[in-house]
Amino acid sequence: MPIFWRINSNELTPIFETPLLGFSIEDPSFISDEYLDKKEFIIFRTCHSIGDWGIISAFPKLLKQKYPDCKVYVPSAKLVSKMFGGFNNWNHWNNPFENAELVFKNNPYVDKFIDDINDEVFHDHYRIYDSNNTETPLIIQMLKFWQFTDEETQDYLPELYFSSEEIKIGDEIIETYTSGEYGTLLLTNTVKEYYSDDINNLLLKELEHYKDLIFFYYGSKDIKDTIFNNIKCINFKDLNTPIRIQLYIKTKALVNIGYQSGVNDSVCRYSKVICTPSTGVLGADYLEAIKYLK
Repeated sequence: MPIFWRINSNELTPIFETPLLGFSIEDPSFISDEYLDKKEFIIFRTCHSIGDWGIISAFPKLLKQKYPDCKVYVPSAKLVSKMFGGFNNWNHWNNPFENAELVFKNNPYVDKFIDDINDEVFHDHYRIYDSNNTETPLIIQMLKFWQFTDEETQDYLPELYFSSEEIKIGDEIIETYTSGEYGTLLLTNTVKEYYSDDINNLLLKELEHYKDLIFFYYGSKDIKDTIFNNIKCINFKDLNTPIRIQLYIKTKALVNIGYQSGVNDSVCRYSKVICTPSTGVLGADYLEAIKYLK
């Protein structure tokens, strides 16, 4: 059962177990006016993958729009590691505690990455859920707690900001290996490394619509060792492509296809994303811009 955590002054404290995190729309609680009047806000997640941060990446902009002149802070890798290092069960190729900085790098609505907290933090467990609508995006549930109206949550899709140097590097890769139109194929997932043939066949059916495209590929296996071996691919790993450059390239793709991943979730504002869900229920991970294959 999930644990509701409290974060206050650099301390992480378990409060209680609960079947659902947050507050029901039937009996909601909201962030206090007293806290909002301070106009210094910290965005914080208790999960640390690229996707965990990516799906709430529009938060700073929306806060600035609703609360003009506010300051928006994001935890640094140092702070996240200090608070959650003892709970690190990850075996990924990247350090998950760096992902907040990775996602919000160059974001003009983030005022600072902070190494310390001296106040209460209203993190991702502070949300308002609707039991009759389980596929409400997490960011919308969080924004409701922050006193946002339905209209004020509309522009919630993930957003990324790239430096001129990152754009230059990404464009050079695109120009070198494609004619300008291309897709990306992602065949790795944090829940299941590889899916069943039935799931893979759903992806193959979608890929048939893009059979003339070349694809930038990222996966745990060599594409030649999969049933996708007829797809024309360029392996991101062979190019030693940093993850933020991969993200930029994905934002310019005609389509991003693959297993559900936070990397693809994070670019759905800019480019078509088609994926097979990692679990049977999308829940708060749902994003309306994505085509989910079931």
